[in-house]
Amino acid sequence: MTAPGHRAYSLRLTCVGFLLLVASCASTKKTTIPVDKSQPEIEQLLLLPIRQGHAGVDQVVRNLQRHYGVDDATALSARTNASKAVTLEDGIVIRQAFTGTRTHTPDWDEVAFDLEAKPCLKIERASILTGATKVDESSGSDTVSASVTYQFRNNAVRMDITAYAPNPQCVGTVWIYKLATPKVP
Repeated sequence: MTAPGHRAYSLRLTCVGFLLLVASCASTKKTTIPVDKSQPEIEQLLLLPIRQGHAGVDQVVRNLQRHYGVDDATALSARTNASKAVTLEDGIVIRQAFTGTRTHTPDWDEVAFDLEAKPCLKIERASILTGATKVDESSGSDTVSASVTYQFRNNAVRMDITAYAPNPQCVGTVWIYKLATPKVP
C-alpha cells in the first residue's frame, strides 16, 4: 500500500508526461490537406491551390517532393529531378518539377511542373476544371514554339497552364504562384 501523497504525485507525473508526449507529437505532425482520392491525381494537384490557397500550393510541393523522394526542405530542381520522370497514380507523367523563391520559410512561393504529352492531359479539360481563361496564344517562330496559355487567378494564387506545339491539345507546363497574402485591416 502506498501513501496517499505518493500516489497523487505519481498520477500527476503520469498526466504531465502524457500531455508532454501528446504536445510533442502534435507539434511535429505534418499538416496534410484531405483530397478526394476518387479524383485523378493530376486533377488534385491542379485543384489544391484553387481550393486551399497558399496551403494548397504547399501541399502540391510536398506531394511532388514525395514523388521525387526528397524531404520538405529540399528544393525541386534539375538536381533533385535527376532527369527522372515521375508517373502519377493516374498515369500522367511529370517530366520535371521546380520550386522557387523561398520567402515564406519554410514554404515555397512557386512551383512548376512539365508534363509529357502521353498520356495527354487535355488543355481544354484543365481549363474547365480550374476555371482558367485563355490569356495568350502564340503562333511561334523559328526560335519559339507555338503555345497557348490559360490562367486562373484569385486573391491567393495564380496558375498558368500552357500547351506547346507539336501537342497543342495537351498541357505542357503548369506554373503555380502564391500571391501576396491580403492584409487584414
